[in-house]
Amino acid sequence: MVWGEGPFDLTYDADGLHGVTEGRERMIYATSPVIGRGVPVLWIDGAGSAPGYSGDGANLAIPVLEGRHEIAIRTATPPDMLR
Repeated sequence: MVWGEGPFDLTYDADGLHGVTEGRERMIYATSPVIGRGVPVLWIDGAGSAPGYSGDGANLAIPVLEGRHEIAIRTATPPDMLR
């Protein structure tokens, strides 16, 4: 489940959470997607970072930047030299 001020269009699938956000800067929240083993990474327009968590640690806090942006949360992939 995703909640907060819209507009946003985010979908859960086998890879995690992904979609598009638009509008002003704000935070939206989501239940953590089931992404298997590994560390979740928040991707905004292809740039990865660690996701934030809401007060109780059970939900993700996703920063939404002004304008239109592609968002994804999926498992981090190790660099080739570590595989």
